[in-house]
Order: sequence, then structure tokens, then C-alpha cells
Amino acid sequence: MSNKTETKTTTDVDSEVVELGQKIAKGIKIVTAENDSSLGLVIAKEDTKLEDLYISNLPEGITKDTVKKIQDHNSLFAAASTYGVGLQVIDFLKQNEGVRKVEFSAPMVGKDSFEASFNRHSEYPKVGGDAGEKISKYCTVTTGFEIQGTRNVGDMKKVRLALGELGAAALASK
Repeated sequence: MSNKTETKTTTDVDSEVVELGQKIAKGIKIVTAENDSSLGLVIAKEDTKLEDLYISNLPEGITKDTVKKIQDHNSLFAAASTYGVGLQVIDFLKQNEGVRKVEFSAPMVGKDSFEASFNRHSEYPKVGGDAGEKISKYCTVTTGFEIQGTRNVGDMKKVRLALGELGAAALASK
């Protein structure tokens, strides 16, 4: 019996996804964590660096410098839009006492977006305080990028379905 997982499923994973996935898989191995035998860690093989997996697989014509400029812009845009929108949110919340939360979503390229959620008031446990003691904060913000490729749709949905099917066949008790 082989230790390799069978890769045939009823889900049709795109060939480009399969090919890149196989290329990436060649550069990694999985080991058990030294301090927790119930945890597996993905690490690079000796001739690979994990930080190179992404860059070395960029599409033709896209450079590391281009990606870095885009990441820098995304970071700047996230901070600037949160600040600019946040100033207006504070004014809006002052005038609308019944509103508890304001949501912001800025579409990016394709189906990706930058998201920010502004809460009027939040309470947190006071660090170093007495049990149950809380502190109040106003206009608390949660931000993030919604990356379409990580949502359970399209290729990612097919990948999750295929891995679920393969996992059930390989791991479920018989």
C-alpha cells in the first residue's frame, strides 16, 4: 500500500491549480512540532525557502518589485482609507446615537476588496486589572482584505471539496 494520497476525485480541479500545487508540494515537507506531537508543521525542504514559494511562482511579467509596490500601496490604502472614513464615521455616530456599527467596503481589482468595520463602543478586559474589570474604547476598528481566491467559491471551492473527498477516503475509519 502506498503512502501517497490518491488524487482522483469527483471534483474537477483546474489543471493550472493542480500543476502549480504539485510544483509547490515538491518544495515542502511536513514534520511534527518538537513541543507538540499533535501538531504538524509545513516546512521547506533543504533546497527551498518558504518565502520563495510565492515569488518563484509569479506569472510571467510580474516581478517581486511589482508585488512589493502593490503590497505597499495596499498597506497605505488600508491605513489612509480607515483614517479618512473613520473621521466621517465619528461625525456620523455623534449625529446618530442609535447606530452601533458602520461598515465600509472598497472594491479593489477583480473581486477583492478592503473591508473596515467601525464599532461605536467596545469593552475589553483590563490587562492587570481586577477580575471582571473592563476598559471602554470608542470607534474601534477591525480591518481586513477580502481576497476572492480564499473564499469558498470557484477554484478554492473545488480544492476544498476535492481535499474533503480525498481526506474522507484516506482518513475516515473503516
